[in-house]
Amino acid sequence: VSAGGLLTVANGATLRIQGSGTLPANFSTHSIGATSTIEYSGTSPQNVAVLNSSQDYGNLNVLNQTKILLGNTRVRGTLTFGGTATNRLVLGSNTLTLEGAIGGSSISAGRNFTGSSASNLVLNGSFNRSIFFNTTTAGTTNALNNLTINHSGNITTLGNNLFVNSNLILTAGKLAISTATLSVKGGITNTVTGGIRGSSSSNLIFNGTVSPILSMDQ
Repeated sequence: VSAGGLLTVANGATLRIQGSGTLPANFSTHSIGATSTIEYSGTSPQNVAVLNSSQDYGNLNVLNQTKILLGNTRVRGTLTFGGTATNRLVLGSNTLTLEGAIGGSSISAGRNFTGSSASNLVLNGSFNRSIFFNTTTAGTTNALNNLTINHSGNITTLGNNLFVNSNLILTAGKLAISTATLSVKGGITNTVTGGIRGSSSSNLIFNGTVSPILSMDQ
């Protein structure tokens, strides 16, 4: 494809990218429908492209093998994991913002996020979610720089242990630790009453230099 032109993925349409390919880079303009789906389903590692023209992904499927964010990414619809191979979405030094649900993620099937000390995750929208991280290297692959919970009336549940190296930011909704261990090295910005939900099996560790202000769910 020659440089220039418009790449349109209309509402309800699906663009599937297989092999080791990514979104064609030659289009100067993207138009991505809010209910469209872009699917990276190759059995080799693939890069998840950054959309231009201020566009966001509608639904994003990351199936099979490792998928790597190339830049800051927003998903308006559902982020779906799946496929037959160990399947991870590598955040890198980028911010992933989710407005919709998360489907197909688990720790047992190896379908989860790979974070880092430079990764940021923002959870907006009106969905209950469970988030799972790659635990291959504790404190590294299951780490984030900042985690933001901003979904009024909904709960995000940790599926396994998570390290937050800078800031845990709760502006709406709740974060349930469940049976996991949450380690926070930085500060907690907690503007939600009862923003953190624990249990008899939860562990909460602070090992930074900032004195946190907690509001636990009763």
